[in-house]
Amino acid sequence: MGKRADEATAKFAYYLRDELKKVSAVILDETNNDRAEQIEAIEEAIRILNCLEMIRLSLCSSAPVKVPEEFLCPLSKEIMRDPVVLTCGQTYERKNIQRWLEEIGDKTCLRNQQVVSHIDLTPNKALGPLISRWCEDNNVKLDE
Repeated sequence: MGKRADEATAKFAYYLRDELKKVSAVILDETNNDRAEQIEAIEEAIRILNCLEMIRLSLCSSAPVKVPEEFLCPLSKEIMRDPVVLTCGQTYERKNIQRWLEEIGDKTCLRNQQVVSHIDLTPNKALGPLISRWCEDNNVKLDE
């Protein structure tokens, strides 16, 4: 993995940390009586923590099963469930690249440093089935 990808992963991890602070404030707000909002915040906190754990595991330890690098989202280091291709030809997990492009606002592809001309996301119909088959063959369960 290149230096730019590692920097992007760190930037994404800091972004997730900041998002976790926001949802934690909702969870801990004793004046908030909106149960649905609190449950939604708890679910979002769990998703963020799971994503951060996947980043930590991919950077700090070796997994028993070596996941092909091409199956991992360059931003989250998670196995992609919904791989999409940008106009620059690079593949990312849909939810992560949408956040990267829309919320973080960086329109530069972290793999090849090309500016993305538009943010149409095309499903990667070749890679998606390969990932599913590899997960099945290696008994890797993907969280929903």
